[in-house]
Amino acid sequence: MKDSIDDIIEENIPDGAKSRKTRIADAFAVFTYSISVGVSLDYFTGVGTPLDIVISRVVNLIIGVTTAPYYGMNREYLYEKTHTTKHSNIFRKYFVELAAFNIIPTITYGIAIGISSTISSLIRDGSVDANTVYHALDKAWNSYTSLLQVSPLYSTLFPLWNNITRKILGVATPDEKSSMHYHESIKETIKEADTAA
Repeated sequence: MKDSIDDIIEENIPDGAKSRKTRIADAFAVFTYSISVGVSLDYFTGVGTPLDIVISRVVNLIIGVTTAPYYGMNREYLYEKTHTTKHSNIFRKYFVELAAFNIIPTITYGIAIGISSTISSLIRDGSVDANTVYHALDKAWNSYTSLLQVSPLYSTLFPLWNNITRKILGVATPDEKSSMHYHESIKETIKEADTAA
């Protein structure tokens, strides 16, 4: 069977270019989502004053854009290891996305809130002491656990937006990549069986 034009083009793009486009798509998704949805998330998790929310968004943008490629790779890894493809049922995809979301974004969100809380205290009070650090750690933990509580919703919305940004930039989504790898492994198994016969 002849490959489609898309398959031929995909095979001839260097791996570095594919991964660079993927990193850009994932970072763009985090950047836009962090600005649009992050403010409501900060409000829900009780980040604090408007100044605290602005500082939180800046810190979250820096950390989020930096860790976006790892989140994208983690999604792809979990899809591939669980053999979840674009043809898998919605529940299977949901649990893979929930796991991927709770591994990286929830943890980095808590860290970002702790850092932004410390920066807010430094701006407001002019110094940081043990009580400030304790308060920041407490706020980070509370924000992390709050995000875990709403992660069943956010783990659906953010990956959906991430997939849209990947499509806009012409990058395969994790379920599409997993499907490609799954079909390649089946082809290899068939080739090996034919060779052995």
